[in-house]
Amino acid sequence: MPAVADLSTAFPSFRLHELRQPLALNHFKKSVLGARHRPGNPQTREVAKVFSLAGMEWRLDPRTWRQWFNDPPRKARPDAVAKLDGHFDRTAELSPSAMMPPRVLGPTFYFDLIEGGLIDKLLRRTNAKPPIKTLLYRVYEYKPTSSLHLHLDALECAALQYEGGEVPCNELKAMAAKRILELIYERWRPGEGSIYKELSSSLELELISDGFQVRMKDAPSPDWMEIGVSEDFASSDIHKVLFMLAADTGFLRADRIDAWILDFASAGVAAYALAQTNSRAGDPFGLRPECRYWDAIRALFFGDGDKIDFDEYLERSFLLKGRNFMQDVEINLIVARERYREWLRDWGLSGQMISELALFQPLSPLIFVGGR
Repeated sequence: MPAVADLSTAFPSFRLHELRQPLALNHFKKSVLGARHRPGNPQTREVAKVFSLAGMEWRLDPRTWRQWFNDPPRKARPDAVAKLDGHFDRTAELSPSAMMPPRVLGPTFYFDLIEGGLIDKLLRRTNAKPPIKTLLYRVYEYKPTSSLHLHLDALECAALQYEGGEVPCNELKAMAAKRILELIYERWRPGEGSIYKELSSSLELELISDGFQVRMKDAPSPDWMEIGVSEDFASSDIHKVLFMLAADTGFLRADRIDAWILDFASAGVAAYALAQTNSRAGDPFGLRPECRYWDAIRALFFGDGDKIDFDEYLERSFLLKGRNFMQDVEINLIVARERYREWLRDWGLSGQMISELALFQPLSPLIFVGGR
């Protein structure tokens, strides 16, 4: 891939389509097949029938479709990927089995999942001398198609690695990570966040009568004071804020909890990527609280096994803010873990697979206490 570093070594630790393509294809199959979806299985006949029912001619060699699901997958052609979006042009909207926000996915949702992304844009060659201004422009002009696209951006940002070049890897990684955190902050910032108008209002969830129709669309908002979060927090703290949001059981209901889970995971990964660029990340007197938050998020979403040691990881991070770790908080975090892992299974992925692809590592420093 031509890169701004002018090095063939500029790349995420995995080829982009090896994560993006399986996720996109399985997401599409889950959306159109619902309970009949089998993750990682091409289900060629079932998919061809879906296109036929939509009045579309599939025109794709069944062998090619199956090769897209290989390990590693054959790279899908952009014009063929566009047909996935074309299906929803015909059917107008996703089936009720679709599980991810936003409700309106946009005309290039699947194309952008496979072909787009922030890291891809940053690694494109530029003839600017020096290239940093061009890169900054690309970063701050970038708008993801959905929260799912932003999640992939965070994963690729954490995995980015190269040596040399006019723009050091840590500098490029930091730029991308900060932008991802800013985009999540713009979604969740108190009073002005874009996410709230997309979510069900409290009155809608309580099924209030028609006499309250004017209030039915009131945008919901977390109880920031109750969970101990100042409303003027910085974008660099959004991963900690979304961690604390686990305490707002009144807010985390229905579609709100799904939106929270995905952005929570994305913010944690982006914060980890940013911490990687700090030379003091392993210093006990440097970023230790930040490390604790990452280690908790890593264990929550990407850790091995079915159980998690709340005392070791989650409670310590929660108490960094001086809040009590209540049973309701634990329940919300367990729901976040299980639902995210369910999504990964539907997409033909796993937490361990992503952890290995993105080279996730603990950041908490080991502190040795010397004895006599």
